[in-house]
Amino acid sequence: MGFYTYFSIYFGFDSMSSGKDSASFSLVLDNVFKNEDYKKIAKSCEKIRAVNTKKGENRKKYVQQFEKHFVIYKKLVKTVEELTEEIKENSNETKTSVREQVIGAIREKQEELEISSYLINVVKYSFIRTIVNWLNNPKELEKKSIYKPRSQSNKSKIILKEPEFELELLDKKKEDKQWKIIFQIKNKSNYPLQNLEIKVTDHSDERVHVTSVTGYLIEIAKGIMHIAFIPASMEKEELSAKFAFTTTEVEELEENFTLTITQDFPAKELVIKQTMTF
Repeated sequence: MGFYTYFSIYFGFDSMSSGKDSASFSLVLDNVFKNEDYKKIAKSCEKIRAVNTKKGENRKKYVQQFEKHFVIYKKLVKTVEELTEEIKENSNETKTSVREQVIGAIREKQEELEISSYLINVVKYSFIRTIVNWLNNPKELEKKSIYKPRSQSNKSKIILKEPEFELELLDKKKEDKQWKIIFQIKNKSNYPLQNLEIKVTDHSDERVHVTSVTGYLIEIAKGIMHIAFIPASMEKEELSAKFAFTTTEVEELEENFTLTITQDFPAKELVIKQTMTF
C-alpha cells in the first residue's frame, strides 16, 4: 500500500486541500520511522553543509564525511520523495509545497521527542538529498563542482527587488476563552523570506501577547512570533506556508487586530516593516 493510499484510507479524504496539517503527516510517517530514526536524522544533520566549490572541494571526499549517515539519509529521502509524489498526484498543491509540509512534519515529530539540536529543515534536507542523488548516481561523484563567481559587470546589472508576500487570514475563532488565529503567508519572491518578526495589537493599539504557535520554523519570544525563514518555490508557483497562533484569554480581538511584520533583507542590509489590519 502506497503512502497516499494509506493516508486517504486512514483519514478518509482525497486531497491536501481538505486542510489537514502536518500533524496528520506525522501519523503516516510513524509507520515508516521509529523514534530512534527521528533521533538519527537529527544527529545526521549536525555538520551537514553544501560542497565547498569555492575551495574546489572534491565531491567524493565531501560525501565520505557523511558515510556513517548513509542509511538514514537514504531512508529519509526515499520516504519524503515517495510521500511527496503520491500526495502531489492527488492534490492541487505544488510538489515543493507538499515536500515542505512533509519535512515540517518530521521536524515537529523531532520536537515532540524533545530533540533540541540539529532539527531537520528544508535547507538541510536539500543537502542530504544531493548526497543521496550522488550516491545513487556514482558518475555524479566524478564531476567537479565548479565555483563561478559573478563578474563585476554582471553585479552592476542586477536589480534586487524587496521581498514580496501576501498574508491571508484563514480563520479567527475563540477556543476555551482564547483566540486562535490561522493565517498563511504566500512568498511571491524567488528567494526566501528571512527572520520575520510578527507583533499583534488589538483595535485599541494595545499589544496582544501570543501564547502558542504552530507552523514550520515558527517560535515565540516575549509574546512575539518569530519565523526563521519561508522558502521560495523552486517552481513557477508561489509557495504558501500556513501558521496558527493563540493569545492570552484576556485579549479581545472581536472587532479587529493588526499584525506588524518586520523581516530582514540581507541583500540590501535592510529591515522591512509592514502593517496589516484584519
